[in-house]
Amino acid sequence: MKFLLLFALTIFFGAASHAVLPNRKTSAAAAKTVGVSAPLARQTELIFGLALPVGNTDGTPAGVKSTLSGFALKASYAYGIADFVSVYAAQEYSDLSADVKNPSSLVTPSFKVKSAGISDTTVGVKGVINFEKTHLYYDGSYVFGIADKPKSETSGTTVTESAVSTRPKIVLTGGGGFPIGYTSIGALLTYTLFQDGEIETSVSGVKTSQKNKSGTGLAWKVYGQLEMGWKAGLSYEEYKTDEYNVVTSGVSTITKDSTDVRISAYGIVPFGSANEFMIEVSKLDNKEATTTKYNLYNIFLTYRKIF
Repeated sequence: MKFLLLFALTIFFGAASHAVLPNRKTSAAAAKTVGVSAPLARQTELIFGLALPVGNTDGTPAGVKSTLSGFALKASYAYGIADFVSVYAAQEYSDLSADVKNPSSLVTPSFKVKSAGISDTTVGVKGVINFEKTHLYYDGSYVFGIADKPKSETSGTTVTESAVSTRPKIVLTGGGGFPIGYTSIGALLTYTLFQDGEIETSVSGVKTSQKNKSGTGLAWKVYGQLEMGWKAGLSYEEYKTDEYNVVTSGVSTITKDSTDVRISAYGIVPFGSANEFMIEVSKLDNKEATTTKYNLYNIFLTYRKIF
């Protein structure tokens, strides 16, 4: 049931440009597009994000229908060591739930999955390398649960999960963009190296340990946007998680590879001195879901401050 985190806690931050970006240093530090930003030397960057997932996955008439609700928060702090190198840390918090209906089950035709609390912590290095018009971007980070450990408890018709991911991971991102008149286009490529993880499960008081083995993932994203001081754009991205082994009570099974798709429309508006606000609406889907319809959406609100 970790799809709750998958759809609520991915790609929170972007940023913007417009109006009052008073000097070269501030303008150069403006975000290039959603999720691509970094402070310059001796600058501080603060980012606060809110994600609101809504919708459902529908496998009816014979399958499972899950309705998602709740919210997720993320705060990030970065400091520029040089114009193209900054260090950062980010913390997530989520309060999510899914109402699940399974008409084919006589034992549990309906149940609820809840996931709330402090989620993943991220530490990393990132930077934007600015040229006369074009830019390159890189980001290397480690994502893990610092304040909690993965666990799942089933009591009656309620499943309560911790908010942290079941496998810590190393994430490497690179890409860039360039202008074409009053527009710009760009692309990003992300490689994920998942480490071994373990989740403690409890069903009616009976505890077991599930080990999730290491693996890899690969994502790519393309975008195009208007550059009018403010920005408005569209993006398309795919994220594939390769298959990996899961060991429960000494029995090994395979979790098959899965490819999530995200189509987004967004707007980025700067205001005041070095402040940026972003709104993004995303439609979520899964390539391997042949009998399930994904009616899932994410609304992201982000505020970014440089000083």
